[in-house]
Amino acid sequence: MADLDKLIFTGAEWKIFLATSTGKTHPLLTVDSIDMNISVEQEDIHAVGDEDPIGNKTNARKYAGKISMQAGEIMSITALEGLSDAARIRGATLACAAIRGGFNRTFRNVNITTENMTIARKAKETLVTMDISATANF
Repeated sequence: MADLDKLIFTGAEWKIFLATSTGKTHPLLTVDSIDMNISVEQEDIHAVGDEDPIGNKTNARKYAGKISMQAGEIMSITALEGLSDAARIRGATLACAAIRGGFNRTFRNVNITTENMTIARKAKETLVTMDISATANF
């Protein structure tokens, strides 16, 4: 049987970085979870007199995601960037790199489109969840 262990990564085996349009690179140290989604719009092509599609074409690729991390870290980053909140981050690069194997996923021209924070009584931590959109993956 093949040794597939090298293809399995735990959450601890990833490093995440946010490089802002100001040229500063911030290692994200307190990420609780990150989703990086790539989707392709498709369109069925129909012809008059035919109920079934005669073809299928792709129109556009979309890059989106969500990051959940400690409020203190993202507030520190926005303060260093001179911003009032994370939803003002525009044109950034978001990179996730495996510390072994050389695997990575990088989104370019990242905009943080929403920032959600809930402060709860007796909470052990305060997480901020942010939605992202991007224009490219490389």
